[in-house]
Formats: sequence, structure tokens, C-alpha cells
Amino acid sequence: AVIEKQKNINNPFLCQGDCGIKSGYWYIEGEERFSMRGVLTKQIIKGIEIRTPPYSSINDAIDGLLNIEKDLSICLAQCDLKLAIAAFNPVARKYKYQPPLNEWEILYREKNSGFNNADIALLTYGPDINISVPHISDKDIITAVQKLNYYAPEIVILTLNSPFYQEKRWKGLSKRTYNRANFRPACKGYINRGNALNISFIHAAKIAEEHGR
Repeated sequence: AVIEKQKNINNPFLCQGDCGIKSGYWYIEGEERFSMRGVLTKQIIKGIEIRTPPYSSINDAIDGLLNIEKDLSICLAQCDLKLAIAAFNPVARKYKYQPPLNEWEILYREKNSGFNNADIALLTYGPDINISVPHISDKDIITAVQKLNYYAPEIVILTLNSPFYQEKRWKGLSKRTYNRANFRPACKGYINRGNALNISFIHAAKIAEEHGR
């Protein structure tokens, strides 16, 4: 009901997901499960993700995000729900697939690098910052993303801090950043010609305007 209440669900500047789940300014984020024939059977809900269309300035992007968040809050209230923010699951130590992944799901994940360490992503929450430079070359995109991923573990001050783990104070600054930066790319790059080099953090742009993101 919350998804159906949103406005501008078919904004052309927002990429659509393969299964039709990613649509509009907010969508249900979670774990998609498939049958042995590759048919979507259900989705394990992690939370609601907000996304904004492209803006030409940081201030405009923040204003757009706040407006969408306000609309989402109103829709949630109509369903007796409200927003909450988390960074890292404070209780669960490891995500368990229930039921275990079947053969089709295992093979599909092996062919798609975006699923690497997906179980970590299912325990972490936080904002994504998207910066687009449309006319940048593929080589420069790859170089920039390599640098950002290399330095990611050291820029914890710029990330969503998560100092608690398993209901206790963690020994470091952010358990979320420690886990994600060591096992999943902190930054991704998108190019129009696809990922011929098979680099885990480079993805094919779904629409032409996504090149340089």
C-alpha cells in the first residue's frame, strides 16, 4: 500500500529493476528469492529505500530528498507505520538464507559480481551518494572508483557510523564501514559499453544518462 501511494512512479531518469521492484521514488529493498527455473517467488524485506532523480547541485538534491522523505512519512502514517534509521543490524551476527539458496540462485550469483558478500549488505543500512560526471572517460571512471575503494576503510568519518555490534560497544569506530569496505566495494562506477574488463565495481549503465555515475 505504501509503494502504491507514491508519486512519479515512472520517472524516466530512475532506472527500473529487472523484476519491476525498483520503481519510483521509494521501493521495498530486500532479498529476492527465485525458483529453480529463475522465477521470482518472494522478497525478504530489509526496509524501504528512498532514491532521488538527478539534480544539478547538492542543495537541490538535499531538498529533493527531504521532500520525498516527507511524502513517504505521510504515506507510512496512513498505514500506521513510521520511519526509523539504522546503520548495522545491532543483534544478528550473520544473515541466514531461509530456505538455503537453491542451485539456480547459486549459479546466478556466481555469474553476477554484485551479489558478492550480499549477506553483509542485508545486515547494513545507510545512504548512497551518487555523483555523475556524464562526459568522463571509461578509464577515468575506473581510476576514480579504484581510488575511492582503496581509501574507503580510512574515511569512516564520512560514513554512517555504527559503533554497536551484537548489543555491545564495538572495538572500532564503525562496524558497518569495517565490514562493507573490506568485503564489498564502497564505490561503484557505471559505463555505457558494459563491463568488458569484468571488474567487480564497474557496472553497465542501464540508461544512457547513467554513464559517469
